[in-house]
Amino acid sequence: MLLYGLFLVLSVSRAAEDGKSTRGLATAVKRFS
Repeated sequence: MLLYGLFLVLSVSRAAEDGKSTRGLATAVKRFS
């Protein structure tokens, strides 16, 4: 559970760095689903 949250935060920060936080977040959610 903790690892999952950490991975999610990492994905979000990575997406924010890319400049497309919304798109990156959607991609991360799709990957987890």
